[in-house]
Amino acid sequence: MKYDYIIVGQGLAGSVLAFILLKNNKKILVIDDNSRPSASKIAAGLYNPITGMRLVKTWEADTIFPFLINFYREMEKVLSTKFFFPSSIYRPYDSIEIQNDWMARTERQDLKKYILTKHDIIPEGLMHHPFGGISSNLSGFVDVKTLIEEFKKSFIKEGFYQDEIFNYTDLKVSENQINYKNYKAYKIIFCDGIYVLNNPYFNFLPFKYVKGEILTLSIDDIKLDTIINKGVYLLQNKNGDFKLGATYDWNSNNWNITESGKNELVEKLNKFIIKPYQIINHQVGVRPASLDRRPIIGLHPTYKNIGIFNGLGTKGVSLAPYFAHEFVQFLENGKEMNKEVQIERFFR
Repeated sequence: MKYDYIIVGQGLAGSVLAFILLKNNKKILVIDDNSRPSASKIAAGLYNPITGMRLVKTWEADTIFPFLINFYREMEKVLSTKFFFPSSIYRPYDSIEIQNDWMARTERQDLKKYILTKHDIIPEGLMHHPFGGISSNLSGFVDVKTLIEEFKKSFIKEGFYQDEIFNYTDLKVSENQINYKNYKAYKIIFCDGIYVLNNPYFNFLPFKYVKGEILTLSIDDIKLDTIINKGVYLLQNKNGDFKLGATYDWNSNNWNITESGKNELVEKLNKFIIKPYQIINHQVGVRPASLDRRPIIGLHPTYKNIGIFNGLGTKGVSLAPYFAHEFVQFLENGKEMNKEVQIERFFR
């Protein structure tokens, strides 16, 4: 069978890229091994335009955040499924000094539109925050697991999904065509997350792997309408459970949960929460990132029909929609992408 694109990997990156290609009336085949662990399937899916202790605006926030809101809403309509949850993010002040410093920063013109003048009410008895706090706007989370599962159902129904481990030795590349087993395509795009480690076409790229551990909690009689960010994030899922995360381990790429990871999260949570809670699950994900913390997108230096869409790191929910759109515009119309994400920056 002949396709325009074969996409390898159906995590967040592969799903978003496939969606945009389909919008552009392209015939695609998605190949994914559903049995392998995936960071996308356990991710909390936060998007947040203001980060860090210094209240820094996220890279390209003015471009990517308006885009992602419209994008995920459109995806929800197409799939008839709810997985996009806009929400404020509440950051408690540690002291009067921090309060004064942050309030002064929020008067900056470039930050004003991302700060709410009023924040959602924190449930009484949940946490200790005597100095109050500040809330960000144009933030929230995506239920990435639901997004991926619903797309998989759609792909299977339409007949362009193959559940298998991709075998690189079966890939044959000619100047104008890709051959993989019985399939033919004009291009193949690898969205294979950390499994790019085993990809012989892109093993020259300087990927870093970020291992993150997440806890799922049960907290009785609490309805939380905001996301709390105080060294860790605490958010309430649609089923009523809470997600707490995440650790950042830049030295491991294994999928083992650790007692040290759990203890780190619990220690940070206990600094502000006063309501009793129970730990009901402990999960781990390994996310692909790059040395310069920017996505890696583009075509192979030799094989111009082999591409990559990877390296989204911990901000995949924010970055995937806009840069998948840019990538498709590049692939189909030759439009130049943002120079900071182009794979060419590593060719030297």
